[in-house]
Amino acid sequence: MSSVDGKLMTINTNEVLELDLEVKIRTLHVCVLVHGHKGYSSDLSYLTSQLNIISKKKYELLSDCLLLVHSAVCNEDNTDDGIINGGTRLMEEVKKYLAGKIQQFTNLENVTLSFVGNSLGNILH
Repeated sequence: MSSVDGKLMTINTNEVLELDLEVKIRTLHVCVLVHGHKGYSSDLSYLTSQLNIISKKKYELLSDCLLLVHSAVCNEDNTDDGIINGGTRLMEEVKKYLAGKIQQFTNLENVTLSFVGNSLGNILH
């Protein structure tokens, strides 16, 4: 993982507003985790927790770059209707998620997006 000035911080999505980082963050990196066929967002919870632990240990808390990890839920219990439908749902979920997060940061200059998929979750993005 890389970022502006080599500093990156990962925060659980639910913790962002509590840390009052809206003004400090200039670069936002969003990592979307996508479960596979017949899967659930919780299938990737270990990866989410490890990203949070590693980043918090390695990088300074008050960085100008923030990594948010989002586990997609739109296709839970709904993976049998095809890749196009699943991909469309994922696109809509990510657009809504990004719109909600981006408006929280007043000095935001850059937004990057990564996807990590498990099994058929790789095909959807």
